[in-house]
Amino acid sequence: RSYTPIAPKVEPRESGIVLDDIKELSHPALLRYLDERCIPIEIARMYCKQVHYHTKNNPDAKYFAIGFENNEGGWELRSPFFKGATKKAATYFNNFSPTLVIFEGFMDFLSYLAMPEGIIPKVADANYLILNSVAQAQNAVNDYQRMEEWGEQHGFHGKPFYKVHYAMDNDPAGIDATFRMANIGGVVGNAGYEDL
Repeated sequence: RSYTPIAPKVEPRESGIVLDDIKELSHPALLRYLDERCIPIEIARMYCKQVHYHTKNNPDAKYFAIGFENNEGGWELRSPFFKGATKKAATYFNNFSPTLVIFEGFMDFLSYLAMPEGIIPKVADANYLILNSVAQAQNAVNDYQRMEEWGEQHGFHGKPFYKVHYAMDNDPAGIDATFRMANIGGVVGNAGYEDL
């Protein structure tokens, strides 16, 4: 058996963003943005909130964006004019499935959920991992290795997931992240699309 060292975890970074309010998505500009991305509001409201915030440098300027919470309690923020985060980390939805689908960002995840059957292959009731940044790819590999080691120590043999689908962007960063995560499971790409 070959030895693969577990790389150090990339710690979540704090940003200069300060949260003011979190509420249900309702602002017309954000709803229009979702509509332009072909994401139904019903799907977006299941996973996202409307986040109001300011920056530490300019507390008087108030902003708002679509917010998607990550596993470190941070928020990925998107609007027609801004892409950022309060703290960078991945988001994992455990549906107790033997299948895992990995997405680069939360807009890819929402687009996937919104796509009608037949456009791309979809996996019902899968577990979902949204990296929220390709920089989180190494953390995904480390977490998977820890899950395998825990399983072996507790008498569970085999892989934590039998099938892993990668829905990463087909740009250099997405391709590189897919290759870094390839030891997690079988590679099923997004059929040559630049973005979901």
